[in-house]
Amino acid sequence: MKKVLGLVALGLLLAVPVFAQTVSVGEYTANPGDTVNVEVKVDDKVTNVAGAQVLLDFSSVTPAGGPALAVTSEADVKYGVIPAGGFIAVNLGVAGQANIGVVAMNGGNGPGTLLTIPLKVPADAAPGAVYALNLVTADLNDPGGNVLSVTKVGGKITIAGAAPPPPPAAGADIQVGSYEAKAGDVVNVEVTVSDKVKNVAGAQVLLKFGDIGAVTAEADVKYGVIPAGGFIAVNLGVAGEANIGIVATSGGNGPGTLLTIPIKLKADLAAGEYPLTLATADLNDPTGTVLTGLTLGNGKITVAGVAPPPPPKLAKVEVTAPTTTLKVGETVTLTAKALDETGAEMPGQTFTWASSDTAVATVDAAGKVTAVAAGKADITAAVGDVKSAPVTITVEAVAPPPVAGAAITVATDPATPVKPGDVVNILINVNEGAKNVAGAQVVVNFGALGAVTAEADIKYGVIPAGGFVAANLATPGEANIGIVATSGGNGPGTLLTIPIKVAADAKAGDYPINITLASLNDPAGTDIPVTVTGGKVTVTEIVVPPVAVPGDLTGDGKLMVDDVQAAILLAFQPTPDPEKVKIVDVNGDGKLSLADLRIMLRRSLGLPDAGA
Repeated sequence: MKKVLGLVALGLLLAVPVFAQTVSVGEYTANPGDTVNVEVKVDDKVTNVAGAQVLLDFSSVTPAGGPALAVTSEADVKYGVIPAGGFIAVNLGVAGQANIGVVAMNGGNGPGTLLTIPLKVPADAAPGAVYALNLVTADLNDPGGNVLSVTKVGGKITIAGAAPPPPPAAGADIQVGSYEAKAGDVVNVEVTVSDKVKNVAGAQVLLKFGDIGAVTAEADVKYGVIPAGGFIAVNLGVAGEANIGIVATSGGNGPGTLLTIPIKLKADLAAGEYPLTLATADLNDPTGTVLTGLTLGNGKITVAGVAPPPPPKLAKVEVTAPTTTLKVGETVTLTAKALDETGAEMPGQTFTWASSDTAVATVDAAGKVTAVAAGKADITAAVGDVKSAPVTITVEAVAPPPVAGAAITVATDPATPVKPGDVVNILINVNEGAKNVAGAQVVVNFGALGAVTAEADIKYGVIPAGGFVAANLATPGEANIGIVATSGGNGPGTLLTIPIKVAADAKAGDYPINITLASLNDPAGTDIPVTVTGGKVTVTEIVVPPVAVPGDLTGDGKLMVDDVQAAILLAFQPTPDPEKVKIVDVNGDGKLSLADLRIMLRRSLGLPDAGA
């Protein structure tokens, strides 16, 4: 009796998809020494296809180690569906692969044969060997270069003369292992089959293990015996169960491990024996015939008993502070820890905070202390009846701000960074403490940054107009400037503007601007005390833009078949965009020609320009 294993019963719903816009490879039977014309076909959903890039891999053979297939020659590869008159290029540089590109102006419609690739079967190919035909890449596009979404379906070549597969065996045994573990362990539960199990290609297994833990992850469930390359689906939707389905196109033989199911035991799982029950264990061969008369063996996990440790007991509360001195208005957050009798921290505790003098410092529920007034206050934290030692917080009064005097600072316009060759204005600014200023002498040192553009370009401010300014630029990297007037002006403002042209060979980095001399005076010639603060100019490197990839019309930084398609469209425009022509003029003759298109197509497939 035949029975097709329905994975729908598992809740896994491994339905066969209905493909739209499909690119597929045929399945063939051949003798050693034959040439097989492998056809890559498209269905009737594929329309208006004008370009294709297909990478067919035929390097995989079962059993492994067999002799390799080979394309008869590049010239023997033919294309269809896409209208005649296009270009085709073939790269056979990688053993076991054919990388093929086709481009044309107009599009064609499926169904039909997109490519015919003649493969030579080795004369010493083993009967029964199976060569997989895998579509690694199958990219299609229309005349506008738009990519068509497709589904890829591979094929195979079977070498004739193989003995028929053995009939499915009846009375096979399926066994779950038994294990010893501790609470919290991960147990790799194995479902094994005996040597009576032959040609098994599908399995449906429901393992029940109860409320002892959970499977670590669906992806951690692995299968064996059944050959690799099949499909596995795992349903963990019901607690305490693992519902697993496997399907493959060829069968494998026992003895061996059919499934490995890692189960993470609960950390608090009590000592005892816990059954592992095979509620369902159905196997079938590649034709879907169920192996009947199987005996099932259940297993168990024995968990050793571990006495739980006694709960920790609170012994003390510790409070630490980043600082114990604050000024009025400042805050600091204290940290409290609850410790057991061994000194280990007991997390998850709620602390009650208190201040001995809230007029000096307050503390909130998170341990944040706010300084209120000058004085001292003790801060404590408690959990129940256990209170910490006090942390004394000293609060100091805030001193009044000092009276500001005259000060000179350095700024730049524009704000740095600048590049070599730029002009940057060094601004010598005075603050509001500069009063009744009628004269000044300032020496500014700017080192290797560059040079003042011209003495006449130096301007002054704050001091009223009508005075005199003089500049000595004799020392490289320095400007010695004097200003005199008959009346005084007040800050804040810009006392001097000194334009400096950054040296063309200036290296990237920071260049200090130092004021080595600064004196101010009022109209009577009385000195005005002043403090100075220097500045800096940051110079950055000039960045050279990256070089574009020849032929990259799409601007993605690489040359692909879609760029060739776009170049064909560009070639047939009445007035092609000159900038785009420069991009696709890969042979450098100043125009877009057929030779450019051929070279671009070969480069997109990784072929050399020679032969274009």
